[in-house]
Amino acid sequence: MKKFFAGAAVALCVVMASPVLAQSNDAPPSSENLALARRVVAITTPDYDKMILAQMQAGLAEARLHEADPEIGKWMDKNAGLILLPHMRTLLDQITTVYAQRFTTAELEAMLAFYESPLGRVIAGKALSIGVEVNALVNPIIEAYATELLTRMCGEFDCGEGKSQPAARSKSQQR
Repeated sequence: MKKFFAGAAVALCVVMASPVLAQSNDAPPSSENLALARRVVAITTPDYDKMILAQMQAGLAEARLHEADPEIGKWMDKNAGLILLPHMRTLLDQITTVYAQRFTTAELEAMLAFYESPLGRVIAGKALSIGVEVNALVNPIIEAYATELLTRMCGEFDCGEGKSQPAARSKSQQR
């Protein structure tokens, strides 16, 4: 059922994001914009690897893997970060491309001018840590939404015990 909750939440996010995605510019960015965007992303994600690894370690500690299975906990401590970081770097590359596509050269240059200033660096550092905090706030909201959505849907349709999808007919149609 949890997998269905997650799937329903993802589907909703895709539906809600569709108008925004439809407005995207899929043209390849210029090499100048790509170079500027790389600098913007680099300067706005200070200590990114360290912050991501700390967040991952906190999640592993919260999961209490060492208590459940010390051998698996030890393996995760050794390998999870090594596996995670290349994926996160891929994400940063994708973000770089989005910046290069969406912002003009002048906008990217203005961003760099700001973020290279002392105040800009402070704000960039705070924005990244705030982003991590906001992400932690979003997950319970998505879970609560998915739970409420499916609870109401299963109140209307016969989901049955252990089913991840409602039956074809609503309860009112079955009567």
